[in-house]
Amino acid sequence: SSEIARLLDKYNAGICFKENEMDQTVAKILNTTIAQRDVYASNAVNCSKDFTSQLADGFIDHWIKQDVPQLH
Repeated sequence: SSEIARLLDKYNAGICFKENEMDQTVAKILNTTIAQRDVYASNAVNCSKDFTSQLADGFIDHWIKQDVPQLH
């Protein structure tokens, strides 16, 4: 349910697991083929292209305009 899990799912860029699911995690990793890992790697590169410095600047500007307490 994390943002990272949502992005991995949206872009098919990897597998997700919960920290208390070690057996399932190991099974997921061991059952992932080399071809699937290549797909994940390629999709991760494509995903990263959606996160530009302009997007980050817009996010920061939006965050600053909100009533956010300033750090001292």
